[in-house]
Amino acid sequence: MTVEPPLQTEPPIRNSLLKNLTTQTTLLTQLFTQLGTSTPQTATVQNIHAQLCSSTDDLARLTRDLEKHQQVWNSVLIAQERVEGLEKKVREICKELEKGSRELDEMVWSAKVNVENIKRSEKNPLNIPNLLAHAQALSKTSSAPISSLLTPSDKAQYPPWPTEAAMRMGLLFQLQGSMTQGQTGEIAEEIPTQSMEIEQPTLPQEEGRSYDPDAVYNLDLDSDSD
Repeated sequence: MTVEPPLQTEPPIRNSLLKNLTTQTTLLTQLFTQLGTSTPQTATVQNIHAQLCSSTDDLARLTRDLEKHQQVWNSVLIAQERVEGLEKKVREICKELEKGSRELDEMVWSAKVNVENIKRSEKNPLNIPNLLAHAQALSKTSSAPISSLLTPSDKAQYPPWPTEAAMRMGLLFQLQGSMTQGQTGEIAEEIPTQSMEIEQPTLPQEEGRSYDPDAVYNLDLDSDSD
């Protein structure tokens, strides 16, 4: 289905202006031609003058219509700019909504994971006294104490790093047995790499044999088939 353009009841203002100016140019040429003759015809001059006055009135009307047209066109351009600005804002809002939707999905997923962890913790609670005792035992050798909460006398008992005595009492030292201190400051000599080359055996060549292009070779390995 094709949509036909609406019928124009009036010609465009541009065409009307050009036609009016052409008419006035023609009338002025005729008027000066009549006035330039030795015996100008009064009736013809008056007729041309009346047509010029009518054409001038039409030109004034067309000028007013043109001003209205320009005002309407300017309002259309302003409205078009506003529409483009609103479309840009709508696109930005849509992008923000999509970003917020993704963040909301991540928050919902994280909340579900936290709920599952909470349920698992409530179902299998930890023994708090044993956990605290284990943490206190580890804190002597694995974590630095908070200086603001310890008195000067306690700071000496809890150094911020494991001492040699505490390390010797640990499980790793007991499993290792005796421990000796290695040499420091010495670099071992580089051991030269030996290339492992395998000597390939050489087969003796029979000088009595020569290549025979007409020779027939039997590749049957089953000697008992006959």
